[in-house]
Amino acid sequence: ASANLSSVGDLRIQTTGAVGLNKLTAGRDVLVDAGSTVLTGILSAGRDIGLRSTGAGASVTIGNASAGDDLVIRARGSIFATGTLSSGGGADSAAGDQAGDLMFSAAPTTLAGNLSLTGQNIDLRSSAGAITVTGAVNAASDARFQTQATTGGAVTVGTVTAGRDLLLDGGGAGPNGVLATGTLTATSGDVAVRARDGSTVSLADVAAGDDVAIRGSGDVTISGSVSAGGGTDSAGLGDALKSSSGALTVAGHAYDLSGQNIDIVAGGTVTTPGTLSAVGDVRIQSVGAINTFSLTAGRDVLVDSGSTVLTGVLSAGRDIGVRSTGAGATVTIGNASAGDDLVIRANGSIFATGTLRSGSGADSAATDQAGDLIFGADMSNLGGNLNLTGKTIDLKSTAGSITVMGAVHAATDARFQ
Repeated sequence: ASANLSSVGDLRIQTTGAVGLNKLTAGRDVLVDAGSTVLTGILSAGRDIGLRSTGAGASVTIGNASAGDDLVIRARGSIFATGTLSSGGGADSAAGDQAGDLMFSAAPTTLAGNLSLTGQNIDLRSSAGAITVTGAVNAASDARFQTQATTGGAVTVGTVTAGRDLLLDGGGAGPNGVLATGTLTATSGDVAVRARDGSTVSLADVAAGDDVAIRGSGDVTISGSVSAGGGTDSAGLGDALKSSSGALTVAGHAYDLSGQNIDIVAGGTVTTPGTLSAVGDVRIQSVGAINTFSLTAGRDVLVDSGSTVLTGVLSAGRDIGVRSTGAGATVTIGNASAGDDLVIRANGSIFATGTLRSGSGADSAATDQAGDLIFGADMSNLGGNLNLTGKTIDLKSTAGSITVMGAVHAATDARFQ
């Protein structure tokens, strides 16, 4: 376990048993392929690092690892990374003998189809265990952490920075399917997070150059701020997650991720005490209660809950649409300002504690507007159904009261029914 091995070319170790080594350094690739437990210290390669254990339930544990191209780890048990992980700094090789590519092709990461290793990536996957990374992660391209559906466990990380896309995809029987204690950053691409098996998503700060897409089968809690935008609008891992786990759908309209959006769907509650801001839409949909502090969107803010809704400040360049479909469930908002329409629906009472405004932007005719979709599902009616022509504030409760404590400024109609 105290051995230090180095090679100008490749450093390759293959055994049917366990591997225990302190430091491995290669001018080209580091390859460790074991039939049992893998335990290593520092790993450094000018090109790829590829580690795997093929033993049933066998774990892989590494310290610091730095690859010039790709870093790939596979295990049939749990994966533990106790140090810093990094990829990039070398060339993105197309050679057919790369250690990382060979291990990846034998067990690819999948999300609406098999992914690839184009770029300089960090890619960890366990088929029957958890993934725990305690050190910082820096990937020139993608940073991906996935456990296998049904048999895999939780994904736990600290601070992760990816030059392109970032994926956290976990599950298992524990309370947290995905836990990130540090900041998640996808500089030019998407942050995609999924928790399976009824488990929760628990995140700190999140920043994406394109989209932030979250799918939680249980509760979703984000303790810090979330931002989307500033990079290029492209089809990344957020789009793949939407394809794999389903689109957020309102009144028959299935949203895509065109633009730079925050898109959250949860099977439980959603709690975001920080600020969420997106160049495009901020969309939150949940079976359970939604509790947010501040939502700001260049286009629409959509909040759609099966239970109680409690929000602070809402600001949208186009529409704000908020509703609760839960029997007797209340909707409470603070200040809300929409460039076009502001629409609120509830089966319980509606409380607005701040100022309500509509009309600082254009009167849009787009078919995907949050306010129009919620309005279309439950129209205000006075001698016939009304419409949202103009820039309107429209609040309607089917089984409760409406209380507005602040001033109301509507460019067109102001309706409370």
